Amino acid sequence: MKDLNFFSPYVKPNRFEFEILYYFLILSFIAGVIFYSFINEMKIDNLLKEVNILKKEAQNEEIQIKVKKLKREKEEIEKDKNITKELNSLEKVIEEEDIIDEKLLKEITLRTPKNISLNSIEINSNVIDIKGIGEDKFSIAQFEHNLNEAEKFKDVFVSNISFGENNYNFSLIISLKEEDVRNNEDNSEREN
Repeated sequence: MKDLNFFSPYVKPNRFEFEILYYFLILSFIAGVIFYSFINEMKIDNLLKEVNILKKEAQNEEIQIKVKKLKREKEEIEKDKNITKELNSLEKVIEEEDIIDEKLLKEITLRTPKNISLNSIEINSNVIDIKGIGEDKFSIAQFEHNLNEAEKFKDVFVSNISFGENNYNFSLIISLKEEDVRNNEDNSEREN
């Protein structure tokens, strides 16, 4: 049998408090989302204003001129850096070649008698051509003999002697030894 409860219409369940709390949370969430989107919209508007201001500044003719000038200067600096690198590498190559030529020149000048003055020296890959003036033939012969004693030179030959203006003009051809020629060629190949 079923009991009858006469007070049931007067007794309300606590369900009403849960519904109010549930609706309050939903409305708070919706209000928070709306408030958050409103704040973000304001931030976006502020950022767009800043972007427009920066665009106007970037499109300003004075700034454009300065930017172009800076770009040109940057390009010039890069070109100067590249030229400096190339010049440094060329300087190293020239210094290495000068050392070889200096050694040959020192060898020649050490063996030159006092009565001889040299007018020109041409150095090719394996031949050195010297033109000069001597007071007498004996000095020129002594110079040829001194150069023949040098280990670096394969053959020394006086190609021409002529008398003029109280002195003897002469031409001398020196052939370098093969190992010196190879050393010169190896050094030039390493540089390339």
